[in-house]
Amino acid sequence: MIANTSGVLLRTMLFLVQNNHVMNEKRIDTNTLYHIKTGESHATTKCFGNMTEYGCYSLGEPWTSEARPISQYPEPPEVLDVLFCLYSRRNRTCQLLDVTEPASIYRSSLVPGHRTYLLAHGFLESGEKPWLQLMKDRLLERADVNVIIVDWGRGSGPPYNQAVANTRMVGYMAARLLYHMKMYSGVNPELCHFIGHSLGAHLAGYAGYHLRQDFNLKLGRITGMDPAQPHFSNTDPLVRLDPTDAVFVDVIHTDAIDHVTGGFGIEEPIGHLDFYPNGGNNQPGCEQNILSFISKEDGSLFKGIKKFIGCNHVRAHEFFSETILRAHSSCGFWGVECESYDKFRNGSCFACTAPGHHHHGNKGAGHGLAHVHSDHGQAGPLCARMGLEAGQKRFQNAGRPVRLYLLTGAEAPFCRWLYLITVQLSSSNKSVIDGGEVGKINVSLRGDVGVAKDMHLYDRETYLAPGSLHQRVVSGARVGTVHSVTITFEYVTSFNPLTWRFFEVTKIHVASITVEPLSVHGHERLKLCTKDDTLMSGKPVTLTRANDCG
Repeated sequence: MIANTSGVLLRTMLFLVQNNHVMNEKRIDTNTLYHIKTGESHATTKCFGNMTEYGCYSLGEPWTSEARPISQYPEPPEVLDVLFCLYSRRNRTCQLLDVTEPASIYRSSLVPGHRTYLLAHGFLESGEKPWLQLMKDRLLERADVNVIIVDWGRGSGPPYNQAVANTRMVGYMAARLLYHMKMYSGVNPELCHFIGHSLGAHLAGYAGYHLRQDFNLKLGRITGMDPAQPHFSNTDPLVRLDPTDAVFVDVIHTDAIDHVTGGFGIEEPIGHLDFYPNGGNNQPGCEQNILSFISKEDGSLFKGIKKFIGCNHVRAHEFFSETILRAHSSCGFWGVECESYDKFRNGSCFACTAPGHHHHGNKGAGHGLAHVHSDHGQAGPLCARMGLEAGQKRFQNAGRPVRLYLLTGAEAPFCRWLYLITVQLSSSNKSVIDGGEVGKINVSLRGDVGVAKDMHLYDRETYLAPGSLHQRVVSGARVGTVHSVTITFEYVTSFNPLTWRFFEVTKIHVASITVEPLSVHGHERLKLCTKDDTLMSGKPVTLTRANDCG
């Protein structure tokens, strides 16, 4: 229901933006629509300036295809007016770098030996957006680095098709800037990390592609924060961000549902590591009523709807920005490789080992990456940190998509610790006689450093049959070494009359509960057994280490 509502609002929002957006300057009409006709390409190639200045752009395959039936040329550089703003600890204000003026580079405060970050926004945004400024500030607080904000706000406005085309030009310009930084200041492109959101993620991919293709240099890393889906999903890798665009490409998917039903982000894995927090869509905290979003925007209908439909999409850069903070580095935003989110949640892929421990000497695995060993000696799932520390050492994909899943909180700070909770219901005679119940199981943990409260095994009520096993990955605060576990059963009335209770007390019978924190510093597994297995609805029962099953 929420997704359908988002889809209607999304189309309404884009219509309003399309018809009411006012640009600072009138656009120069240089666009050419190209349609596929009977499988033949009638497209031409268009160059801007000389061929090495701003590049040449084709509308033929794969730029126009079945997945992308309409393609346009990018607008000229003088219309786009792209700004490359350099910031450093010695220069906290915007220092413009000019792609056509090498002097602006070697006279700048750019430090060649420092790591360089390039940040790029998406559709309908500009370099002044608060999230970009916050990310820039956090990077400078964390380390003495160069930060360049790629402000292509003049080209990111509607129509969307044109903004998509403009990313190709801006990506080429960014590649040329990186080349000049190498030539005139000695900056090593492999120490450069391009971080892009939505359309900005594919823009970063074009920068990496042209840096390699036209300048024979390799970009060190690209992080795609919920790369845009429309006009990029199911396209040729040349059209979108892909693993060949940098030495290491990591992607965070937060709005990976069909665009028709309200999604903005691409679902398919397109990097070396692809992270899907909370399954990659429907992020916690974004399921609020639309009226709450309007209220938070002081009653503005336009801003409230925009926040509502974009909530999942912006979570990607909110998550990444939080990973920059050293204060949250102990939490780690650890993701676990798995075939699907459902299998991850049911504990089929729950294991980690210390960073740098890898199977059969896997080249490239290092800090922030870990291959897991199962009890049978086989390599288990990969565990990696989402965000800034995902690729502190280079990782080679070995030719397979790597999907990693994790859970977050509903509000900042978003990082949560992961716990595998296993509840074994009793198959005793009284359990069988009482029969099953429909309800929820909540668990709280208490440890030597904190408490994780009210973690739900299921998001909705489920049938709890005698003798059944219920295993789920849940998230909560850090507790350290677990001292006690509190379990609560909540009876929920269902539509099935067989589960209705009017005068009798509802209860289930629990034999044991097992807790396994996800840890990269050694395996911990605590199994506690009950003396009296009866668990009354609404009455918590606390088990301590004295209840260890032995």
